[in-house]
Amino acid sequence: MLIWITGLSGSGKTTIGKLVYERVKQINPNTVFLDGDIIRKALDNNYGHSLEGRLKGAKQVSGLCEMLTAEGLIVVCSTMSLFKEIQAKNRQNIKNYIEVYLDVDINILIKRDSKNVYSRNTSNVVGVDLPFDIPAQPELFLDNTNFDKINQNVDKIYSFFLKMSRNNQKMNSSKEYWENYYSFHAEPTSPSNFAKFVQRYLIKGGDFIELGCGNGRDSIFLSKDPKLKVTAMDQCSKEVAFLNQHYRKENLKFVANDFTNLDNSNLGYDYIYSRFTLHSIDQSSEDRVIDWIAKNLHKGGYFFLEARSTKDEIFGEGKRVGSNEYFTDHYRRFLNLSEIHEKINSIGFEILYSKEGKGLAPYKKEDPVIIRLVAKKV
Repeated sequence: MLIWITGLSGSGKTTIGKLVYERVKQINPNTVFLDGDIIRKALDNNYGHSLEGRLKGAKQVSGLCEMLTAEGLIVVCSTMSLFKEIQAKNRQNIKNYIEVYLDVDINILIKRDSKNVYSRNTSNVVGVDLPFDIPAQPELFLDNTNFDKINQNVDKIYSFFLKMSRNNQKMNSSKEYWENYYSFHAEPTSPSNFAKFVQRYLIKGGDFIELGCGNGRDSIFLSKDPKLKVTAMDQCSKEVAFLNQHYRKENLKFVANDFTNLDNSNLGYDYIYSRFTLHSIDQSSEDRVIDWIAKNLHKGGYFFLEARSTKDEIFGEGKRVGSNEYFTDHYRRFLNLSEIHEKINSIGFEILYSKEGKGLAPYKKEDPVIIRLVAKKV
């Protein structure tokens, strides 16, 4: 995991970073603390303080963090590195990533000037004559204007770290559950009722992606339409390899990936399909997925969603692990219809169809209460 603490010079990055490191290291000895200034000296970074030089240095810091987290370490890194591409690189390459922005008004920093940065330099000062990119969606946006808030902000970062750690544990156990399940159920079964339902929206064809395809049954069924170019994604890599070996064709491919951590480098899609997958991830992951959908669905494209509702009869069964989240033999989170409506509307989508009830996804003797939704990007 990487806890990336960033902000302008004098915002308190190093002080807070050291305190967070001390807290985390108490429960996990495999924790290291990195400071941007110390890294610059250790790597003999002579890139200077221009915007281009700072970007080169930021890439070094990011690359070092990526290398250390890949070796299983928890890294607490205090660094300015206020570049969009660095923030995006971290999110793309480091799965467990906590971005913290310490917000302090530049006028206060100039008055405080604890490092004599703003008074001794007349040029190449970030926030004065050099632009910087405030993180667009940090996990934590903290006001660190007053020194008496330092301990409160450390508590907030540490609490977020604990929450993510717990979520990782339950997600890892759920991944193992599904990997084991598909080892015995590798062959695709009949398509779901939802796949048959959405066919009416696919008549023009185009690029289609399924987020969490499982054994591929719906994507295989929908790819019978030659006008569709189908990508089916799932994190169960062995199942994906099996499906590619036996069912891949010209307009259908299977990709092993975690759909909660996708970048924005593709050309976009005309259709994004999520059946029984949005309720299998936690709230913060859902927020990232919704944001990704907003950015990667073409204008006029369709988002298809089917998931378990908080009105489902099994809501509340198992061990509660969060808001609307329960764990039995695997993790489930139940969706609230009004909340998902609000999210979809907030990203510029028009809801064309919405239904909550039974009869949508019966399975053997079960008939759960399901949310079914079709939205169009306007």
